Amino acid sequence: MAFVSGPDGASFPDWQHDFKVAINSGQLDAARTAISQRLRAKARRPPNVLERIALNDAILLLRTLRSEHARYVDAEDDLGQD
Repeated sequence: MAFVSGPDGASFPDWQHDFKVAINSGQLDAARTAISQRLRAKARRPPNVLERIALNDAILLLRTLRSEHARYVDAEDDLGQD
C-alpha cells in the first residue's frame, strides 16, 4: 500500500510538517500546538485510522521528550545546588 505524502514526506502535512519542524528545533510547545490544532479540527474532518496512529505516535514522542527535558532540567538544578 502506498501513502500519499507531502513534499517533506509527511503523510498528513496539515499538522505533521509543523510538528516535525517544532520537534527538530526543540520547540515542544509549538509541537503540542500542531497536535492540538488537528485534534480540535477533528469534529469537521475526523482522522482515519492511519492518522489516529500517527497522532498517537506524535503525542507519545512529545510526552517522552517533555519527560526527558524535565529530567535534564532537574539534573541541572541538582548540580547547581552544592
